[in-house]
Amino acid sequence: MAVDRAAVQRAVLPILAREELLAFAMLMDSRFLPAPHVQALMEHLEALERRDIQKLMVFEPPRVGKSYVVSERFPAWYLGRHPEHSVIVSSHSARLAERASRRIRSLLQSSDYPFPEAQIDSHLKAAD
Repeated sequence: MAVDRAAVQRAVLPILAREELLAFAMLMDSRFLPAPHVQALMEHLEALERRDIQKLMVFEPPRVGKSYVVSERFPAWYLGRHPEHSVIVSSHSARLAERASRRIRSLLQSSDYPFPEAQIDSHLKAAD
């Protein structure tokens, strides 16, 4: 009997995505192939979410994925795991903060989002 790897991945990934940031990022973006440093960053963000660590500072050069992970995927995953919490997205420019906010909102509204209990308040429309 042959195993359909794609079917197994489609079935398992949404379950893992509720527990692991890496699985969440892969579920929400099938092209996402994280480099080892991005995987390490995700592990630290998961430790932050679990409160194993209290603060996290990220220092990486431009264009290595930190905004994608820290400002977009992590807040969307965190809100799914903690729908009673709020997240403030900030950046050195309003343009970047608004872009991240719109991308987070898009993730939360996606049909692939694995946290159906996390909803955006219908009266909140602003991305900034």
